[in-house]
Amino acid sequence: MKCFFDYDNIDSLAVDSGFTVRKSKLKGYQFLFSLMFAYHRGKHFSLLDMASNLFNCFRVKITKQSLHDRFSGKAVTFLKRCLDHIVARKIRYRGDTVLLEGFFNRIRIKDSTKFALPAAFACVYKGYGGACHNSSSMISIQYEYDFLSGQSLDLRLTNGVKNDQSDSADFTHDIQENDLFLRDLGYCTIKFLNMVNSGNAFFVSRLSPQSNIYPDQQSNDSLDARNCLNKLKKHNLEFMEVQAYIGKKERIPVRVVISLADAETYKKRLRKTSKQAKSAGNNVSDHSCFVRWDTQAKTS
Repeated sequence: MKCFFDYDNIDSLAVDSGFTVRKSKLKGYQFLFSLMFAYHRGKHFSLLDMASNLFNCFRVKITKQSLHDRFSGKAVTFLKRCLDHIVARKIRYRGDTVLLEGFFNRIRIKDSTKFALPAAFACVYKGYGGACHNSSSMISIQYEYDFLSGQSLDLRLTNGVKNDQSDSADFTHDIQENDLFLRDLGYCTIKFLNMVNSGNAFFVSRLSPQSNIYPDQQSNDSLDARNCLNKLKKHNLEFMEVQAYIGKKERIPVRVVISLADAETYKKRLRKTSKQAKSAGNNVSDHSCFVRWDTQAKTS
């Protein structure tokens, strides 16, 4: 905590978010400290334990009911601002942000993580269950961050069974002109990319090997991946760029960047693809064995 905060800084964030007022018994840094290090005392750490910890560490006398009341919307806002502060300090851009701001409104980076919960939470946060997944309750954290402003744009808890594609389809209302979306393959469906394109925004993403890529808007024949592969090898190129269109019906204009994976990465990807296909009772197609559209971006 000392690398990113000092006590006055945390208390200032707590006051600005409305979590504390000037004469509050419980200070912002005390609340944050207790939450951050509660896991050291085990998963059964209770409100009573937290109240006891606050007294032992800071001589703050507070009842568990009063502590319970502090877990409010203002507390969430305070903790989000603490998170924004840490991320902004951790991700330090060495280039000229003014130059980036000349091209983009926001640079939106989004990802998610999942973890299992006790079975008692299954009625609120559904898990996959079954012998293979062995988790009747799971939670997913969706997080989106604007690189330019240093502010969180999205921080939500959802069911563990809700995947990134579903989340991507449900949250397209906030696309603004000249936004740049940086997301992994899990979020990027043709429907989502088309929405970004329609909103005069930009995206950078990997594309699925099953994606239809066409050299022009009228062509019925997709881009020949083997031909691209042969060109890379013949001319000893690290990568090549192709102006193309994706989506059989949508024909979204893109710049496709195609690169060769090293042997170790290729084998790793092939093992992963084979494992996924086997679990689903499918075979790996010859196309999937060698195609990986590594990066794809909307043209300006």
